[in-house]
Amino acid sequence: MARYPKDHRQQTRERIVQAATEAFKTEGIDGVGIARVMGRAGLTHGGFYAHFQNKDDLVSAVLSGTPASSMHARVQHAREAGDGLDGVARGYLSRAHRDHPESGCVLPSLSGELARQPEAVRSALNVSLEAMLAELAGLSTAPDDAGRRADALSTLAGMVGAVALSRAVSDPSLSDEILKATRDTLTRRAAPPAPDVP
Repeated sequence: MARYPKDHRQQTRERIVQAATEAFKTEGIDGVGIARVMGRAGLTHGGFYAHFQNKDDLVSAVLSGTPASSMHARVQHAREAGDGLDGVARGYLSRAHRDHPESGCVLPSLSGELARQPEAVRSALNVSLEAMLAELAGLSTAPDDAGRRADALSTLAGMVGAVALSRAVSDPSLSDEILKATRDTLTRRAAPPAPDVP
């Protein structure tokens, strides 16, 4: 009998989470069943229960890692470019992000559905959201913790809402306008204050 590598189980679980993440972002949580997720992962339906108790457990796993790791990458990119929250907002509020939900943040695609999910799923979202807020607050120029958290909250809410709304409307010009107006507002607010002129 062939032996699997020691990390085979973890790799398989990650494959299922990745397949679910992509499927949920494009088709919604309610639009995708376990069989479809497992098919996307190249696995049999029966193998699902070796890794997850049920679909809610899978959704929680998606929310536990995906949004925070995606935001971490955006924040790191902004830091490396010497940007603050304005750099994150520029990248997030882009046509590319709007037009490719499968490779973007999970929150604009799923936030409407998540409000109707069980408490365990929403609790996983709370944990991930706190990690995202901590990342964003680290880029804020506000003078205290409360101000930095408020900056992070309003930036995240503005970005997620704008991308979700820009995807929902049927008028391409209006969709672009939503992104641009939100991007302009958030980047203007997040820009460091101009130095005093003597």
